[in-house]
Amino acid sequence: MPKKMDTNVLVKKIITEIQSGELVDQDLKLPAEPNLMSRYEVTRYTLRQALKQLSVMGYTYQVHGVGTFVRHQQTVDSVALEHEGGLSAEMERIGRKLTTKTASEKIIPVSEALFLPKTHHFQNDDKLIQVRRFRLLDDKPI
Repeated sequence: MPKKMDTNVLVKKIITEIQSGELVDQDLKLPAEPNLMSRYEVTRYTLRQALKQLSVMGYTYQVHGVGTFVRHQQTVDSVALEHEGGLSAEMERIGRKLTTKTASEKIIPVSEALFLPKTHHFQNDDKLIQVRRFRLLDDKPI
């Protein structure tokens, strides 16, 4: 009977086995879902949630009717552009930590805005909150 395992724990286990090379074949293909369910003693739902998370993180991609494959992994100083997880998630995927710090916040009139979304229409007397921020990569400013 499958154990109840947290999806994040399963994702970490799969990533560890991908990185060690013990989970994939010569074509970088993961075992079939029933084999993975048996290997990790999890339900199909938990496995699919983990596989979806791995895909969003840029680790894997699926080919309909063929299987799930591991993407070629980037070096520490590169990022994958084909994933949907955002820059922070991509940095985490390659073992880096990207954080954002707020430097200042102030209310400004629309006329002082550096840019405005094209899909919104503002009145001249509308007020906006201007947020200035900076990013840190592994606790160092970038």
